Amino acid sequence: MTNPLLPTATTTDERQRDAQVAILPVGSFEQHGDHLPLSTDTIIATLISQSIADAYPVMLLPPITISCSHEHAAWTGTVSISARTLHAVITDVHDSLNGPNALVIVNAHGGNYVLSNVVQEASAAGRAMALFPTREDWQEARNAAHLTSSMHEDMHAGEIETSILLHAYPQVIRPGYENADHTDDDRRHLLTEGMPAYTKNGVIGRPSLATAEKGQGRPRLPHHQLRPRDEPARQALLNCSHRDQAAARRAAVQRPVACPPSGRAAWGPVPDGSGTPGRPPHAGPAVPAERTDQDCRAAAQMQSYDRHCMAGRRTCSGAIDDPGFVPHPGSPSSVVDLLEGTMSGMPKDPPEPMKHHLRQRMNDHARSRWQLSGVDVHFRGGFAYVEARLHGGAHARLCRLGFKGLLHTWGFAIYLPDEGIYQDSLLPSGHPSGTPEEALDCACAFQFTAPDAHTTPPPPSTNRGDAGLGRNV
Repeated sequence: MTNPLLPTATTTDERQRDAQVAILPVGSFEQHGDHLPLSTDTIIATLISQSIADAYPVMLLPPITISCSHEHAAWTGTVSISARTLHAVITDVHDSLNGPNALVIVNAHGGNYVLSNVVQEASAAGRAMALFPTREDWQEARNAAHLTSSMHEDMHAGEIETSILLHAYPQVIRPGYENADHTDDDRRHLLTEGMPAYTKNGVIGRPSLATAEKGQGRPRLPHHQLRPRDEPARQALLNCSHRDQAAARRAAVQRPVACPPSGRAAWGPVPDGSGTPGRPPHAGPAVPAERTDQDCRAAAQMQSYDRHCMAGRRTCSGAIDDPGFVPHPGSPSSVVDLLEGTMSGMPKDPPEPMKHHLRQRMNDHARSRWQLSGVDVHFRGGFAYVEARLHGGAHARLCRLGFKGLLHTWGFAIYLPDEGIYQDSLLPSGHPSGTPEEALDCACAFQFTAPDAHTTPPPPSTNRGDAGLGRNV
């Protein structure tokens, strides 16, 4: 019998789907009273994930079935992993994706607080990742289902979780939920004392109010009925949300950093976020002053600092014990932006002849202009990761190029070795994209601050940044 909780797609199916986004359900294996199975959160996470896969051409991953359930450790059957292990697992899954460029984590266990940090760190490093559902998504689901209990009252194994399983998998529910109600609204010491301090039967909520009809109201994505094949509707959604929001983000945090060999550099931010001294915040670049390559490096790092601060200001907050809720960066529409915008906006993989041409072109320029042994160019998900081959056998990461569908125009992101990340940047022309030669010149001037730096291998980096890129593929 086929397990409905596990995806059954073949590698041929995924190759033909060519998904740009992967969906990862995250559940738990913890007590849910005497009437719900230990796998309740995993079942709910998988149901929500499947609803996303029904609406979008995504790659549906199998669920993570054990997570951070330490508050339930007193009950037999509960199994947990540490927060650092869950962090590592999510990061490894994201880095090992073969095809998709982005990851949506669908979490159904409120104790997985670390997932908010995973998404924050990924966003700060320029990786595409999002977390769903939010507190607001759960509240909308409750309102749509006309639940009687409040979100705070209905914390665990209560009305909403029992209703969802009554609707989707009634065969897994044991008798007795009609008489299992228990509430305790003052749970201020939950983190230190765990669930036993507030319940004896493992329930905090009112499962007696559950019905199969209410279970249809589980969290769903806004616009989930819009499939990418519905081109007019999809374009309308993109035009009013993803494109405009992306433009606003670029205007707010992506100020120019350019390091051409001539030493000219555009304006960069300052740590207090006020923009270039003497200019209004986020003002457009004026005629730049002459700067050294070291100044360029400092400006790029300051820009990255500014981007981290912006990510921090986007962080939401909320009650830690609400079911399925984990605070996360971004607005409630961020997952829709990722699904709709990423699938249409992320670059497709260039054809093999174009890959060959780019490698040859960049190697010729690296040898003639920078006297390097050459460059290695690795392709993944529409991006070309460029790494310098230094004399003596050492390597140094330089930049990431984004395929734009044209042979002579590529998006540009510079590699910051101190932080181990790729930072979207502007070329000397003031544009975020240009020729491969322009990108290589800018990256080399940034990385090699001395005229003969290309002859001296750099010290090995302890932070490789985006694992799975460059030579570590």
